[in-house]
Amino acid sequence: MGIKYGIGRYYGTRGSIIRTIYSSSSKRDARTKIPLLPEEIQKKAKEFIKAGSNNYDSFSFSEDTSGNFVMIRENPGKVPGSRAIYIKIVDSSGKTKKTYKETYDPAGNLVHSKDK
Repeated sequence: MGIKYGIGRYYGTRGSIIRTIYSSSSKRDARTKIPLLPEEIQKKAKEFIKAGSNNYDSFSFSEDTSGNFVMIRENPGKVPGSRAIYIKIVDSSGKTKKTYKETYDPAGNLVHSKDK
């Protein structure tokens, strides 16, 4: 469902997504798919999923061109059509490289980005 903006959405650019490992539309389903991820990042993935409430309607786990793993969870905003997207980038050893939030208005425009 989610907006197709944010980190790594532009194929062929530095840091772009080269493969999606899995995506899910519920927290429960996302948890059941954790074993599909490399063992080194499974703990970070569990923490990332757990940190989101049951309101989140999209979870995705991908690998980028740098060999990092990009974890994304999306939360519908209080204003219909708006969204908050939380992004965590983890290297192949499981070390967090960056965590931030992007907020989009109902038209899909980036309102702001904030490091977490």
